[in-house]
Amino acid sequence: MSRWSGLEEARDALKKWLTDAEVLLAGDMQLHTTLDEKRAQLQSYRAVLLDAQQHTQQLAQLRERADFLRETGDSRAIDQTLSVLTDQHASVLKRVQVRSYCKKTLFAQFVTWDQAVRPVRRFGIFRVAIQSECSNI
Repeated sequence: MSRWSGLEEARDALKKWLTDAEVLLAGDMQLHTTLDEKRAQLQSYRAVLLDAQQHTQQLAQLRERADFLRETGDSRAIDQTLSVLTDQHASVLKRVQVRSYCKKTLFAQFVTWDQAVRPVRRFGIFRVAIQSECSNI
C-alpha cells in the first residue's frame, strides 16, 4: 500500500508542476523594451526549461514505479494517467523550448542592435553638449 501512495504522491507532484508550468506559459510571449527586462524574462524561461528537463527524469522514475506496481493493480488506469502526464509534459517542454529559443534570439539581436546604435547615441549626446556650450558663448 505504501508503494501506491508513493506513486500517487509522485504523480500529484508532477501534476501540480505541470499545472503551474501551464499557467506560466499561458498566453503570448511578452515583448519587453529594456535589456534588463529581456534578460530577466530569458532567465525565467531558462529556469522553466531546466525544471522541465529535470521533470523528464521524474516522469521516467514514475514510469518505473508504475511498471513495478502494474502487476498488482489496474494497469489501464496507470497507463492512462502516465499517458496524460507524458503528453502534458511533452507539450510544456516543447513550448518552453520554443519560447526560450525565441527569447534567446531576440535578446542576442537586441544586444547586437544596441552595440551598433550606442556610438550614434554617444555622438548625439556629444553634439547636444557642444550645441549647448556654443549657445552659452
